[in-house]
Amino acid sequence: MHNYKENNDFLPEWADRRLHSFLEYWNEVRGGRRFPNRSDIEPLDFHQEWPLVFLVEGTRVEDLTIRLAGTAYWEIYGFELTGRKLVDVVPRNHTRDVLDDFDKCLREGRPVFAANQMRWRPRHSRLNYHRLILPLGDSQGRVSHVLGLAMFFDLSGRTLFV
Repeated sequence: MHNYKENNDFLPEWADRRLHSFLEYWNEVRGGRRFPNRSDIEPLDFHQEWPLVFLVEGTRVEDLTIRLAGTAYWEIYGFELTGRKLVDVVPRNHTRDVLDDFDKCLREGRPVFAANQMRWRPRHSRLNYHRLILPLGDSQGRVSHVLGLAMFFDLSGRTLFV
């Protein structure tokens, strides 16, 4: 059995403290394993972040299905995301970058951080986001889910959906 060390270097110091706390929770739950199992995650442990949390299920990026999307995502996209394929909801101008991040998380079984900008569909305006995605496994030790938290900011840097 491998004992996987924490490596939080990929998450910039300037990233929102809630992303750092979310990563600390994931590290704590996984213990010395490469990643925790889906069954190890207790949503009540991060209930304050529910509006910003999402969970997708699948082993290949083209098959990822959104199982949970907090209320902030409805506000951003203008429709319910739960039950939809990830490839069907990612804005077209960000499809490759976003799907590459999820593919890396699935293939390498490690967290991925991204900072980017997207269009806020209902308001036809832009917003910045910082997204952390974390692999979760199944009983066979494969990545079967991706748990994520995204922070959203207006163009002046003010946090949205607090």
